Amino acid sequence: MPRLLVVEDDPDQSRMLCDRLKLYGYAVSCANDGPAALEMLQTDSYTGLLLDLNLPTMQGHCVLEQARHACPDLPVLIMSASQSGIQAVKVTQPKACAYMLKPYNSSQLKQALVKSFGPRPEPV
Repeated sequence: MPRLLVVEDDPDQSRMLCDRLKLYGYAVSCANDGPAALEMLQTDSYTGLLLDLNLPTMQGHCVLEQARHACPDLPVLIMSASQSGIQAVKVTQPKACAYMLKPYNSSQLKQALVKSFGPRPEPV
């Protein structure tokens, strides 16, 4: 089963996204800030990373840069409520697989997941 790490500081958004991913057949772990996410990436193995750009203590673009050093081939889906934030990351960190502007709907999420991590697994 593909295992995803979700990095989202908003508890409601994190819970909604993690629940949705589980329904889609993914195993999911969650981190609410950059340092926790980087520690999890060093201690566990993940199929992909869903990363919010606006995080406390360490911004998402810094998390992405450090995650790239630890796991250079890890597929990353960037999430943000800021179109300008997404554009900046596209220029400075072009290795992300896909970008998703918040708020997003189920169809947009599914499309971004397929683009980032391949066809979704069958739910269990």
